[in-house]
Amino acid sequence: MKTIIEAANDKFNSQVKKFCSVIDDYKEELGLDDLKVAQLKKASLVFDYSLGASGIFANFAEAMNAWRTIYRYDKHGAILTAFPIIPTLGVLPEVTPPNIQKMFADLIQDCANSGNFNITIARALGILAPETPFVPGDGKPNLTGKVATGGHPLLHATMGEFEAYLIQKDAGEGFKDLATAMHPDQLDHSALPDVGKSAVWKYRAIYFYKGEIVGTYSDEIIITVYGY
Repeated sequence: MKTIIEAANDKFNSQVKKFCSVIDDYKEELGLDDLKVAQLKKASLVFDYSLGASGIFANFAEAMNAWRTIYRYDKHGAILTAFPIIPTLGVLPEVTPPNIQKMFADLIQDCANSGNFNITIARALGILAPETPFVPGDGKPNLTGKVATGGHPLLHATMGEFEAYLIQKDAGEGFKDLATAMHPDQLDHSALPDVGKSAVWKYRAIYFYKGEIVGTYSDEIIITVYGY
């Protein structure tokens, strides 16, 4: 399960406000610190106020610019109204120490560290990362490789929810099945070239899911091996 902190200010503001509005329902269950929760709630009020003020005054500036243009040029005989009304804001919140980002991140980590934390709670708190459905047919291994100790190629692919991946190798005569990797790393034990000689081997891979090949082949990778 992955959690997320929104990057954009408006989305971050909405996310923190949602978290603060429901956290009391889970605070005891998750064993959260009352002081840290209270500090985040106060910081949320400050951040929300500052964001709202920015929007209000941005709209005022736009209205004033439009008014000034009419006043200067009298475009098309436009009717000039009174000055745009200078906005007023509500009661200023108490400014708290900065770094609401860290406050929020720390509380999310505290939630994750609790043995009672689960997907349902994460979703309710608004911190669950978008859930991408697993579609086996969309799988494509991110195959990589390097020469390991001893000169043999070491191949790697992320497994995820797939049970294995089939490795095919082209040693100069086209791709042929080499091995079925049950783990992310797989060593190619094929005999190396004679001493002083080299060879170029190509590899590709495709996933297994429930005993069947699924998805598409990975991009081909090339590894040069040498005889020792």
